[in-house]
Amino acid sequence: MGGSEGFIRGSVAAAITACCKSGLLGEALKDINPGVVGAVTVIAMNTLKHAYQVATGKKTRTEMSNELIKDMFMITSSIVGGYVGQAILSELPVVGYMIGSLVGSVIGSFTYNIGYKAVISFCVDTGITMVGLVDQDYSLPDDIIKDIGLATFDYETFKPESFEPETFGFETFDFDTIQPDSIDIKYLRRGVISISKIGYVG
Repeated sequence: MGGSEGFIRGSVAAAITACCKSGLLGEALKDINPGVVGAVTVIAMNTLKHAYQVATGKKTRTEMSNELIKDMFMITSSIVGGYVGQAILSELPVVGYMIGSLVGSVIGSFTYNIGYKAVISFCVDTGITMVGLVDQDYSLPDDIIKDIGLATFDYETFKPESFEPETFGFETFDFDTIQPDSIDIKYLRRGVISISKIGYVG
């Protein structure tokens, strides 16, 4: 699958580059950088891939949005790093762009992870959804509901009670024990409960 996907990405990028260089897409795109074509191809292919996973139920819209933002951020960092590497290593045209692109993508990934953690922490404290990029869940966890003493059941797994005949058994004498009443206090806090989803954590 990886080899097939790489072949398709390369073929699409090469076809778009050839069309631009030949002037089929207009005179303005004749001097387009092949790195930009590759970046647009990657974004387009990733968008189709994520959209298919959302349509088949393998991924949520929030996860798709986060993946696309991460892809665009890293690709932009890679392109900028490629231009910087090309300017620094002007004697090595291809090698300079490759090294700069690699360094740019690594820096972009590191920066995105730091920014993502900061955004998640901000959303936990304020309850903001960041235009739907973070899902805020305000339902109580099942273990907390049971500790409160509320009876719950799952609609999907609920089964009616079956009839059981009564049986006779000799009673045995048991001593009563005294258990002092105690108060159990639990403090709920907001935290990350799944990918880009914030809820109550017991």
